[in-house]
Amino acid sequence: KHLDRRQFRLSSKIITITEDFTPILSDEFGVNPDKVAVIPNWAVIEEIPVQPKDNDWSRRHSLHDKFVYLYSGTIGMKHNPAMLLELARRHSDDPSVRVVIVSEGIGATWLNKESSAAGLSNLVILPYQPFHELPKLLAAGDVLVGILEEEAGMFSVPSKTLSYLCAGRPLLLAMPLDNLAARITRDHHAGLTVAPDDLTGFLNAAETLRASNSLCGELAGNARAYAEATFPIGKVATIFDNILAH
Repeated sequence: KHLDRRQFRLSSKIITITEDFTPILSDEFGVNPDKVAVIPNWAVIEEIPVQPKDNDWSRRHSLHDKFVYLYSGTIGMKHNPAMLLELARRHSDDPSVRVVIVSEGIGATWLNKESSAAGLSNLVILPYQPFHELPKLLAAGDVLVGILEEEAGMFSVPSKTLSYLCAGRPLLLAMPLDNLAARITRDHHAGLTVAPDDLTGFLNAAETLRASNSLCGELAGNARAYAEATFPIGKVATIFDNILAH
């Protein structure tokens, strides 16, 4: 906190990724709110076009003809991989469903061990993929899943969720409901959100999406529309330019 306070005092302007930081900066560090600007994180929409589900990546992994719940990105201390395990367990008797995890590290290792012990052949764990494969990878998912523990609160905005919006797929998020990613998803009707400790709600929301092609289509369209309106780099750069100019 001492080092942060010094940084803030020496800064001409402080740019945060969500307005939720402003009262913290003011109350805990004495920063004048006028010194704070907000630029939400964005995704590189120019490099994540909407792709068809049936593509060479999905065929390579035999996912083109399956209903896929897909989680792509870090599974670390701020995440609860047990929810993904239970999602796979819920659909273990349905050969048309896959739960796909594209990740590495402690969470992926735990999931691999637990799914093997439980005999869950429908849970597929893949290593990180080359970035140029990301659009086709995300397109393989029918529902894109994000998880964030309560301890992460409102201040961690998972970048995976922003890429999800670009992909034009419905989101299923288990995270603090006041988190910016959750608020964007709800406010723009881009997916379903539940609290991070609401396993029953998470599984029920997953089933709701599984059962309704029309709902998935509506949410997917809203997700992409938000990304197209918000993420183009020209818009983001203009905001930075205006701050720097002043």
